[in-house]
Amino acid sequence: MIENKEQIILNQWQVCVEMANSISQRRDTSNNVFITLNIAFSGFMLNSSASLILLCFIGFILCIIWFSFINNFK
Repeated sequence: MIENKEQIILNQWQVCVEMANSISQRRDTSNNVFITLNIAFSGFMLNSSASLILLCFIGFILCIIWFSFINNFK
């Protein structure tokens, strides 16, 4: 009986650890995507003759979306 309870607790612990690892992997993947987008966008801003205000606004919106993703994973 005690061994069965210990096995159940161990299984619950394993599920919790797997879920935490899954969330961390998703957060890392999301961060990598946004870092790549910000680097690409920064390079575009340096080589573009478009309106600087428009480009800054788009970059700001991108950062707000990134921030909302980070808050979603908490």
